[in-house]
Amino acid sequence: MSNFKHGDTVGCFSGKKPPYEYRVWDAMIQRCENPKTQHYDRYGGRGIRVCERWRNSYADFLSDMGRAPPKTKIERINNDGHYEPGNCRWATTKEQARNMCRNHWITHPTTNERLTITDWAARLGINAGPLLRRIRGGMLLETALSLPPLGSRTHCKRGHEYTQENTKTSRGFRECVECQKIRGRRKTS
Repeated sequence: MSNFKHGDTVGCFSGKKPPYEYRVWDAMIQRCENPKTQHYDRYGGRGIRVCERWRNSYADFLSDMGRAPPKTKIERINNDGHYEPGNCRWATTKEQARNMCRNHWITHPTTNERLTITDWAARLGINAGPLLRRIRGGMLLETALSLPPLGSRTHCKRGHEYTQENTKTSRGFRECVECQKIRGRRKTS
């Protein structure tokens, strides 16, 4: 661990674990400055740094961030920004998952509201995977974001409406003709 500073770490050398915030502070510095640290390539290797104030003083880090609420980790609000006051907060795993750079963001075409697929799905009362399949299946974004939950009696699992023209019954099950066309195109490509 980095050099101990601040009264928080008194007794750590006698076998007592340092406080959670101290371990977060130390790990933050390691992943930004030590190339031998796991995931250095995602942090220091791509230019993410710890501001000088925090790098040089655990006390300043603790003063700026405060104690971590239960079940939270440090998060950079802007994933391309540095570890510094104003760009860091304590966040739950769920909050962190919504702030990842690989998230799929969607802006509603009429309201201009921008949310992740996960947030749109939660609002619609459906899972994110089927919503993404609606969109990737060629459904207009506005339609995909306004349909009832998937698997309802009026729509197939991809959100296509069951109409006389778009419904086929096979072995006692209702099938969506549009989905069959999509599956057929995938098999031939």
